Amino acid sequence: MFYVGLDIHAKTIAICVLNETGQFVHRSQVRTIDQMMRILEGLPDRFEVCYEASCGYGHFHDLLCPVAARVLVAHPGQLRLIYRSKDKNDRKDAERIAKLLYLGEVPTVHVPSLEVRTWRELINCRSQMIAKRTRAKNVVRSLLRSAGISPPRQPGLWTKQGLSWLCQLTLPTLSQQLRRDLLLEEIETLNRQLRRIEQALSRWAQHIPAVLLLQSIPGVGVRTAEAVAAFVDDPHRFPNAKAVGRYFGLVPRQDQSGDRNRLGHITREGAPVVRKLVAEAAWQARRHSPTVRAYFERAQRDDPQRKKIALVATAVASVALAALSFRTLNAAALSAAKQVPAADLRSLTAYLAPLSDTTSLALGALGSMVGERDPFGAPPVGRASVVNPIPQGTVPTARRPQWVVSSILFEDSKRSAIVNDAWVGVGELLPGGARVEAIEHKYVVVTDSRGKRAVVPLQVRP
Repeated sequence: MFYVGLDIHAKTIAICVLNETGQFVHRSQVRTIDQMMRILEGLPDRFEVCYEASCGYGHFHDLLCPVAARVLVAHPGQLRLIYRSKDKNDRKDAERIAKLLYLGEVPTVHVPSLEVRTWRELINCRSQMIAKRTRAKNVVRSLLRSAGISPPRQPGLWTKQGLSWLCQLTLPTLSQQLRRDLLLEEIETLNRQLRRIEQALSRWAQHIPAVLLLQSIPGVGVRTAEAVAAFVDDPHRFPNAKAVGRYFGLVPRQDQSGDRNRLGHITREGAPVVRKLVAEAAWQARRHSPTVRAYFERAQRDDPQRKKIALVATAVASVALAALSFRTLNAAALSAAKQVPAADLRSLTAYLAPLSDTTSLALGALGSMVGERDPFGAPPVGRASVVNPIPQGTVPTARRPQWVVSSILFEDSKRSAIVNDAWVGVGELLPGGARVEAIEHKYVVVTDSRGKRAVVPLQVRP
């Protein structure tokens, strides 16, 4: 096995190859990707390759995967913490990356599929367009202020009536009128481009069940839902719900030593577009959700200046991760859910309950945080096989026994079941202190808090 470190730039690529004992086998610097591929394909044995994440890292990952035994993409920010050398060049960077790969100490980043990367690019493009439009609008306001003109409060300046007033406005100089006309043309062009991008995103979101699921969280609209779904990608890569706050840079910087623990501003790591959208969703949730408002006021500690919206945004992102982790649906389940819009579908509370202990916002009144209606009433389907699931939107009306098993799920080596409308696995606790001892194809073994064991059969529904 060989270990290859690459330092990729626009004009040159530095290559360093180590053998199984960590000795140098090959060092070179090439100018084209074809030359790099010829060198790697000419190695006499299988090899692993590692390089830093930069612009176009996904393309190199797709290019190297067919020829390499393993491809790792290193986190550039964490690599700088490992190698803070004053003797830095491309050749030594490739050497250090190869040594980290050999030692198995590479801080890696997640590489999404080409489809998800394309989705992310479209979301980032929309964010850039909005930033350009905001700059143009700010220049218009600056132009009006320099001319001593105050725009009317009603209607708003960017409504149809406001834009009509702005077009007919006579400014003191010809240069100001020319700049006003150019800025309005730019804003109109950006609005037209934004509509095209949002139409494409909306078409994309129709095929992603997670986008509809996330919109059941207060304050989360379609644009925020698609951004969270795209940048989370695989929710199971996070060890817990708190990790998603770190991933999006919503947690504070920490400097702790002994008894001193200093917390600073948020880290601002990760995708800024998601951080901005989640913060906006948190403000909207604070206005419209009593649960979120109570959480915000508790974090505020009766101090009007203590606007800890990042805490609320972190909690919203944690609930979103919980929803994505426990509700993986396919297109068939989505179409089935759309066929029963008037049915009394179950709340998301049962599906978020396994992670409710990891986020303060999910505790206590999670049912009021999520929507009253769950657009996905069926148990997860997809690669897993579901044994006799309850029909979509069916809610029992008769008095039920102590435990009711409505569905059993086998996915690889993991077994889970819906017991009293809650997804549980072997060894997990049910409300009331009962424990699930075993899950079989047609029954679940439950032990109550008094140690009494019961075999609960799977309900057969027509």
